[in-house]
Amino acid sequence: MILHCTPPYTQDIPNPAIGYLKGFLEAKGIPVKNIYWNAILANTILDLHENAKKYTKGNELVSNSGIAMLLGRCLLTDLKDSIQTPIDLYLSSILSRNEIYRTVKSVKDQIDQFITTNNLHKALISGFTLKTYQWPVSFYVIRRLKELNPETTIVVGGITNKEQGRKFMEVFTQIDCAIWGGR
Repeated sequence: MILHCTPPYTQDIPNPAIGYLKGFLEAKGIPVKNIYWNAILANTILDLHENAKKYTKGNELVSNSGIAMLLGRCLLTDLKDSIQTPIDLYLSSILSRNEIYRTVKSVKDQIDQFITTNNLHKALISGFTLKTYQWPVSFYVIRRLKELNPETTIVVGGITNKEQGRKFMEVFTQIDCAIWGGR
């Protein structure tokens, strides 16, 4: 089993949820590997962040999370103008379309290379969180895993309730199983 942590998430602190889940599963005899995409893609995201900061005069309006969200949406839409949120409009006024395109291509290449080099697509089960803004990058990774191995099982967590789980599975047909916390 492989558990995935995707951006935006801090590069210097491991995700406690997947760390805890790994420990729990391994105690039950299930081998688990955690993949921290936020660390793997950190330099690319930080480079784009630094380029954007040049034009904002150090006012910190541009964050690593904002950059990661923009990249995530670009991964999902292949840079089509179908999604225009305020952060997209703001960042596209600072960064050229070419800069964004090159970075998105670099992120795709890094993800694809890491998946194939490390045989992530051969895992029986891959787990992802849909918390916060991680799902766009997660979905790109999920899509690539399923393209390379349609038999791999994709499990998503971080979902609020059963209905939300069903909706995610309807929209993202690559997801095989959704789990949520109960009360």
